[in-house]
Amino acid sequence: MIIIKSKREIELMREPCKVTAELLDDLAGFIRPGISTMDISEFVEKRITGHGMTPTFKGYGGFPAAACVSVNEEVIHGIPNAARKLRDSGLDKVIIDEAAKGKPLLGICLGMQMLFDKSYEYGEHKGLGLISGSVKPIRPEIPEELKIPHIGWNPLIIKGERDELFKYINEGDCVYFVHSYYAADCDKHVIATAEYGKELTAAVRCGNVCGAQFHPEKSGKVGLAILKAFCEI
Repeated sequence: MIIIKSKREIELMREPCKVTAELLDDLAGFIRPGISTMDISEFVEKRITGHGMTPTFKGYGGFPAAACVSVNEEVIHGIPNAARKLRDSGLDKVIIDEAAKGKPLLGICLGMQMLFDKSYEYGEHKGLGLISGSVKPIRPEIPEELKIPHIGWNPLIIKGERDELFKYINEGDCVYFVHSYYAADCDKHVIATAEYGKELTAAVRCGNVCGAQFHPEKSGKVGLAILKAFCEI
């Protein structure tokens, strides 16, 4: 859940976010066993250029290529640019202030990673500082034979006393992940993990601030049950 201050900010962010969401949905349906890296790169390039944008590609942790969408000479690329956009718009202060007032906050995927003190994605970058910890690359924490990004369905491993976010689901229910970085140094806030070569942080909570590394909105009935539980906090 992201708090937006004005319609103007929505307009500035809507198109690249829309294109990214559509691209991920299309790519998830396109990838299949035996597909070549060239096929993936060509598929992504056609989708991006079809929106009148410029694709750039970079080899990425053993995965074929990471696509970055360039819009008005700005690259949408994870935490570095997300953090800058929040600061430039003043939304970082709004989010921090609202969290301090006790408003329930849920960060999803990149949104969860933004909640921590800092990230090591392409350098070192300051986060919102709402949850103590840092964000680090999954590689080299997992075996080389496992692909990055981590894309797919994994069962949740609930940690400690079951958090109320999980009151409508069961241990081992599967949720959908797409990520290359994970939350570290945050053990006291971890409420669920998932196994991908090692146990990686899947969900965190610190008071009214919650985070999900997975995508509940893409996780079927299990994801909807988690979102329902969040709405009842």
